[in-house]
Amino acid sequence: MSEKKDTKDNTTSARKEKHPAIWIFSIVILVLIIITFVAGPAISGFLPSSSSQELSFGSYNGEPITYSYNSYFYRQRESVASNWDEEVTDQNYQWQMYQIWRTAFNNTVFFMDLMQRAEKAGLEVTEKRLNEYLLNNGPYINENGSFDKEIYNNTLQSERQEVRNQIHDEFIQQQVITDLVNTFSNQNEAEFVIEQGREEKAFDYISFKLNEYPAEQVKAYAIENMMLFSQVNLSTISLGEDELEAESVYEKIKNEELTFEEAAQTYSKDSFANEGGNLGWTYFYDLRSNVNSDEEANSVFSLKSGDISNLIETEFGYSIYKVNETPQPPDLDDENTIGDIRSYLVQNEKALLEDFFIEKAESFIVKASNDGFNSAASELDKEVFSTNPAPLNYGGTSFLKTLSQADSEGLLGNESANEFIMKELFSQSVGDFTEPMILSNSITVAKCTDKQTVEDERINSMVNIFPYYLQQVQQQELSSMILESDKLEDNFMNIFFSQISPLNNN
Repeated sequence: MSEKKDTKDNTTSARKEKHPAIWIFSIVILVLIIITFVAGPAISGFLPSSSSQELSFGSYNGEPITYSYNSYFYRQRESVASNWDEEVTDQNYQWQMYQIWRTAFNNTVFFMDLMQRAEKAGLEVTEKRLNEYLLNNGPYINENGSFDKEIYNNTLQSERQEVRNQIHDEFIQQQVITDLVNTFSNQNEAEFVIEQGREEKAFDYISFKLNEYPAEQVKAYAIENMMLFSQVNLSTISLGEDELEAESVYEKIKNEELTFEEAAQTYSKDSFANEGGNLGWTYFYDLRSNVNSDEEANSVFSLKSGDISNLIETEFGYSIYKVNETPQPPDLDDENTIGDIRSYLVQNEKALLEDFFIEKAESFIVKASNDGFNSAASELDKEVFSTNPAPLNYGGTSFLKTLSQADSEGLLGNESANEFIMKELFSQSVGDFTEPMILSNSITVAKCTDKQTVEDERINSMVNIFPYYLQQVQQQELSSMILESDKLEDNFMNIFFSQISPLNNN
């Protein structure tokens, strides 16, 4: 960032400075976009336009973020409010006021960061540049587009200096932003990205969902792990982490000073208290997940109907259990029980189910290679999903068409950020099958059905658009970096709701 930039050919500068509204406010608009500008009503806020009002909203890199009359924060609040075009109602007034003040605060933080960077770099704007700008733009231009000495002379000296200071700051901001983000990216990089978008592929695919694990396989697993799915009808009292209090309640039940149900209603801290602690039928694996060991779970399942457990420590504190009905083995002819066991397997034995369906998917690929994709899918009663052509767009950048836009079902499209899946899909030639792919809770097989090269004007124009797209991404990253910086001491919420919010003034 050097002063040499001010001595360049003035042709470009003159072209930029012909339209004062565009030039003087261009950086303001850019900053508002970067800081998530929210368009909305002219709400002046609660504080009057008085030099006596001054509030500190925190600091940035040690510099106070101050709201006072005619400060940058003040002007930003006025600017945002004046551009607010949403209807103001009693119901949304509070929210809209918050948005206006928050946007102005964010813009101020962004401004402070840029000005601090400029000061550190020694960046300045020449008097010549400021004078040239004011001669061709600004508040002293008459209806004919010429500088008007009378308007200038009739303006108070303090106002003229204020305008000059604001233009100076806008020039500084523009230069810092230009230096921080690359306005034009490398042409080879742009062409590389465009070439990725030029080739598009389409796919057919089917999915084997893990929750379709066959009932006979579920039963086989349950028979081998019968204790896991045994059930007992329980009531429970949850007593928190205070051991002395828990022991006191337990002694009252043991000495028959209170019934279990009375103790639950009086002392239990869970949602079953009003029902006397009635938990209902509970699987062994559910109880085991709540207590600290298999031994404690087994001790509850060894009780008879009407028995009360010892005081048991759980991850949530201390509990007491009462057995309402003797434990029973799972009913493997009951569909609900099979569904519960299948859900357990999806959550806890995913690898087992994935191996099962990968084998199914591999058999499908062999069958589909001989009989055709649709025919093989039909034999398995599987629905075939199809995508429209899309380019390899790893990460789902909005600059190119995305697979999620091309995939109405969404299963493949949801994997745009999965490097392995994208590589597996787009490395296939037309007619080729992918390997079985693990997607969420399913195993998926896809076939490349089409490949096409896009030569339309939209793709060709992207070479010129790409640098500006990249600039936008860089600006967003810069915004996030500043607002998430450790340099920022953000007291906005506290000051807004204690000093500004109408709720505080009612």
